[in-house]
Amino acid sequence: MATKGLATALTLYGARTLTLPQAAAQAGLSEAEFVDQLERRGIEVTDSERAAALGGEQTALSD
Repeated sequence: MATKGLATALTLYGARTLTLPQAAAQAGLSEAEFVDQLERRGIEVTDSERAAALGGEQTALSD
């Protein structure tokens, strides 16, 4: 079941056991989709990982 894979990936990413690309693959999602799932659940994503996952679409607001 995909939901179990997602839940496991979210848990492992949150514990920093898996990297974002590894966790996204575990969940069967693209990195951008996985970032969206993390943010929906309030799991912190670093700016560098977010930028890499989104292909630089978002720019840092802390300039």
